[in-house]
Amino acid sequence: MIQKAGPLEKIFREIQQMEQLNFDYAEELTTIENVENLSESMQFFPPVDYLTGDTLMTDYNPQILKECLDSLIPENCNIIISSKTFDDQNLCQLTEKWFGTKYSVEDIPKEWEEQWANLPSNTELHIPAPNHFIPNNFDLLTPEKEVPEYPEKLCQDECGELWFRQDQKFKLPRSYCYVYLITELPLQSPRLAALLDLYLNLFEQQVMEDAYPASMAQYQYSIKATEQGLVIKMNGFNQKLSQLLDLLLHHMESFENNLNEETFQGIRQQQMKSYHNAILKPCIVRKDIRLSVIQEVHWTSHQKLLEIKTVTSKDLLEEFVSKLFPSCHLRMLVQGNTTASQAIDMYKMVKARKGELLSLEKYPLSKLRTLELLNGSWVARVNGCNPADTNSSVINYYQYKEGSLMLEVLLEFIHMVMDEPVFDILRTREQLGYHVFCTNHITFGILGLSLTVNSQANKFSVAHVDERIEAFLQKFVDIVKNMMASELSELKETLTSMKQTIDLTLSEEVERNWNEIVNEEYIFNRLKRQIELIKDITHKSVIECVQDIISSKDNPGYKKLSVQVVGASKPEDGTPPSLENLLGQSNVVQLLGPNEDDSDRNFPPDHFITDIASYKKQLKLYPITKIC
Repeated sequence: MIQKAGPLEKIFREIQQMEQLNFDYAEELTTIENVENLSESMQFFPPVDYLTGDTLMTDYNPQILKECLDSLIPENCNIIISSKTFDDQNLCQLTEKWFGTKYSVEDIPKEWEEQWANLPSNTELHIPAPNHFIPNNFDLLTPEKEVPEYPEKLCQDECGELWFRQDQKFKLPRSYCYVYLITELPLQSPRLAALLDLYLNLFEQQVMEDAYPASMAQYQYSIKATEQGLVIKMNGFNQKLSQLLDLLLHHMESFENNLNEETFQGIRQQQMKSYHNAILKPCIVRKDIRLSVIQEVHWTSHQKLLEIKTVTSKDLLEEFVSKLFPSCHLRMLVQGNTTASQAIDMYKMVKARKGELLSLEKYPLSKLRTLELLNGSWVARVNGCNPADTNSSVINYYQYKEGSLMLEVLLEFIHMVMDEPVFDILRTREQLGYHVFCTNHITFGILGLSLTVNSQANKFSVAHVDERIEAFLQKFVDIVKNMMASELSELKETLTSMKQTIDLTLSEEVERNWNEIVNEEYIFNRLKRQIELIKDITHKSVIECVQDIISSKDNPGYKKLSVQVVGASKPEDGTPPSLENLLGQSNVVQLLGPNEDDSDRNFPPDHFITDIASYKKQLKLYPITKIC
C-alpha cells in the first residue's frame, strides 16, 4: 500500500512540523545530557546542525524515500522468533558461543514468499489522515482583566465549580485542564469500585486510536480512578486543548455503542490479573489493611477481584455507566495560556454531556472520613499471600490529631529531622531491610506519622522489626532533646528554603493548585503561610509533638497501628497462588494472633486485631477536617 502510494510530501511536512514543535517547546535537558548529545552530533553533522541535526527534518527528497520503500520487500525481510516455550522440543540445533543459547537458522519457505507476492489489498489499512491536532497558532493570549496571583473561582452553579488562572509567568502557548467527576458510586460497594476500574480500562482502549494524533502533537491526557470518582487530566498547546476534551467526552458519551464483547472479556481478564498481582505484593496488602482499619470505607484488591469475576458487559452498562454522569458533581481547573471565556466554554462542554449532573444540594460534600484508633498499640498481622515470597513488610502508623497549618508544618519538620537517622540506624547499621523510610500522613484532615521497613522473613521476624522501630523512636526522642539551638535554626532555614523553591514548570504550579481544589481547602498561598509558621517552631514544640505521637510512660493516649505482612520463611517450598486459586477464596487475608516472637518484647503489650469489622465498630469518626 505504501509503495503504491509512493512518497507523499504532505506526510513529510506533517512530521516535519511535529518535530519542529518538539524541538521548539522541549523541556530543558540536564547539562550532562546536553554535553552527550552535542558530542555525538559533532561526529555526524556540520557545526550549524549540531543542535538540530538529529532532530529536525529539513529538505524533502522523494527519491531517497522511494529508494527506501523499494527495498521493503519480502525477499529482504528477516524474521526473528524468541521463546522459552519450545525448550524441550529440540528445535534448535545450534549454540552461540558467548552465553550458550540454543538457536536455529532457516530460510523462509518458498510457499510463504509466493503467498506474500499475491496478497489481496487490505481495506483496513490506509494512509494516515491529516492530523487535525497540530496547532498553528502559538500566540500568547492577552488577559481579559488583571491576572490574580492564584486561581479564582470563575463560576459556581448547581452542577459544580470552575477554577481558573491565566498564566503570566511561564509565557508558553500551553494550557492545563483538569476535570474531577465526583460520585458516590465507588464508595457504595467493592463491586461498583471494580466497575469503575473496568470502565476506565475499557475507555482507554476505546479512545486510544482517536487520541493518538493528539499525543503525536504533544498533547497528553490521563484518566484515573479515585475513591470518590474519576479525574481527567489534559495538557498541551492551548489552541486544540478543547478539541481533545471534546474527543474524550464524546467517547464517554458513546461508550456503550463502542463496547464489544470480545474487548470486554479481554480487558476484564487483564484487570483480574492486575488485582491478582497486587494481592501478591506485601506492600499492597500492607496498604489495604491499614486503610481498611483507619478509613470509613476502603475496598481491597481481593474484594474487587471477587466482584469482577462475575461481571458481564450488561452489568457494567446497567449498574455503572448509566448512573455515572447523573450521580456526578463537577470540579474543574483550567490554567495556562487560556482566557476566562475559553475556560467557561470548556466547563459548559463538560456540563452538556449526558444530561444533567448532580446538583450541589444533592451532592455529599465529603463522604470519606477517618476513624479514631483506640488508645495503645494495635497490631494487624497477616501472612503474605505468596508462599514463594520471603519479603515481609511492616508499617507502624502513629495517629496524631486533627490537622492545622501549624501542626502540618511541625510534622514536616519532624519528618525532615527523622529522615536521615531512620535510614542510618534501621537500614545501614541494623540492616533490617532493603527499604526503610518514614512518611507523613494526612488522611482526610487527620495527621499521622509512619515508619516502614521491608524485610525478609528468613532473617528477621516481624515482631523483631516492630521492636526495633520502637527502639529507634526512643532514640529519636533523645536526638530531638539533644538538638542544639544552632542546629534547630539551621533546620528551620532548610525547610524554609525548600518551600521557597520556585516552580520550574507550569505543571508543578498546576498540580499544587489542583491538590487544594481536590481537598476542598483552597489555600493556594499555603507555602507562604507555612513559611511564616516555620518561624514559630520551637525546641519545646518539637519535643512535645514527638512525645505526643510515640509510646512512653507519660503518654498513655498514644494511638499506634502496626500492620505486619509476614513473608515465607522457606520460599523454596512455596508456589505463587494462581488467579483461579484466589478467586476460590472468600478471604485471602487471615489475621493472626501473637506468637513466641512477641514474648520477649521490651515495650508495652500489643493488642491484636482479630477481626477488622469488629474492631472498627468500637471506633469513633473524626469530624470532617480541613487543614487551613
